[in-house]
Amino acid sequence: MNLLGTNFIIGEHLQPKIVRWLSVLPLVLMFSAFIPLFLLVGPLGRAMGIPGGAPVKEQPNGLLWLIAFIFIMVALMLMGYALGWLLNALIARYIFRWPSAKVCETFMYSNVPQEWRLDPRATSKTLSASAKLRNNWAITRTKGRWNFILVRGILGWGLPMFLGMSCLPVLTRHIQPTLAYFVPQIILWSLAGGLFGLIIWLFSERQFRKQHDTEA
Repeated sequence: MNLLGTNFIIGEHLQPKIVRWLSVLPLVLMFSAFIPLFLLVGPLGRAMGIPGGAPVKEQPNGLLWLIAFIFIMVALMLMGYALGWLLNALIARYIFRWPSAKVCETFMYSNVPQEWRLDPRATSKTLSASAKLRNNWAITRTKGRWNFILVRGILGWGLPMFLGMSCLPVLTRHIQPTLAYFVPQIILWSLAGGLFGLIIWLFSERQFRKQHDTEA
């Protein structure tokens, strides 16, 4: 099994418009996970005996709440991403009337239809682009897992999320800018970014090794 949703190398062989359309639902649903997430913040705090509006870090269950929040956030985002790909498959099956075997081959084994692929005249360019992608990852992985997690996860994803989700409410004056507010937020998005970077690292390593073994 080689799920299309986790196959990052095959995108180099597909037409850009196909890649864009396939990405819409997974990305939209992944980031839509923040809607139910923030609806769960209150009930989660009450379940752990944390009063509404109280600084989480000062509560006995503050660390447990933080861990639970990150776990739920990542789980909801992954579920949203997976649901997006499931909807892609259902659209192909019931709207475009694909046979179930074709849907299975495409979305579960990455055997995409020929009409999705780049023009045959661009084959050499595609191969070189794919080789370049693998070479880039070969260079990236030599810098180590923790460097990748720091640069791509914490700084590349966690920092923008911190600015948008934590700093924006302060700028709009919905939250007071106190140290008690910012410290848990920094910890939260650093851990979330680190986990995000780790997941991307593991998926990229898996694809790199699989492609390397295929060509060996």
